[in-house]
Amino acid sequence: ECDFAITNASMATCLNFVRAGKPMLLLPAHIEQSMFSNGLANRGCAINPVAASQSVGDALAQFGDPENDVYDQARALASEIRSSLEMDADETLLQSVLQNLN
Repeated sequence: ECDFAITNASMATCLNFVRAGKPMLLLPAHIEQSMFSNGLANRGCAINPVAASQSVGDALAQFGDPENDVYDQARALASEIRSSLEMDADETLLQSVLQNLN
């Protein structure tokens, strides 16, 4: 029911929002969360203001426009992985995100 999520980028939480096609503002607290959040941000379905060197306020303002690309990218990733949700869903989704850790 939400438009977007603000989360510390824990993997389980992010996976549930990705499945729902919801974009995220990621505020990682630990190194592994930072690495994972970079993969999501590189996919375009989330914003990591720390990695993008922007303020949280500026990042949050990007969610004010439902026509923003982050919404489209979140829905696209959800659609891309939807067919694999029954079998190995988490593994498939993780591979998709981790491939974008550049």
